[in-house]
Amino acid sequence: MNGLKLSGTGNASTTIATNFLKVIGHPNLQVSVVSNSSSTTRPYQNVYLLVDISSSMLLPSAQAGITQMVNGTGCALACHDQTNGTDSYAWALNKGISFATDELGGCRARPLPNIEKQPHAQ
Repeated sequence: MNGLKLSGTGNASTTIATNFLKVIGHPNLQVSVVSNSSSTTRPYQNVYLLVDISSSMLLPSAQAGITQMVNGTGCALACHDQTNGTDSYAWALNKGISFATDELGGCRARPLPNIEKQPHAQ
């Protein structure tokens, strides 16, 4: 990734009255200076995370979990409350089924340290 190149030029000039050089015919000296500088900045990097927190994220994260949910509750999603007071989410947790929301936590945590290690990220 390329950064932004910044450059600048400055110049100044003035006339200085002299004391000793006045004796030999130089009452003033013209002084001028020019300065150039440039630098390449590091690029800005924006990171946006779009996180789905809808009930569709209560889908098991593996096909085996989906099959187990369908066979055990009649639906692959763990967002249903039954009329008998049980709910499919608690049932799935008791069976050790992991959900997409469980995997999502790792997705949020893993990229950020890697981005911070990049030489352009400060």
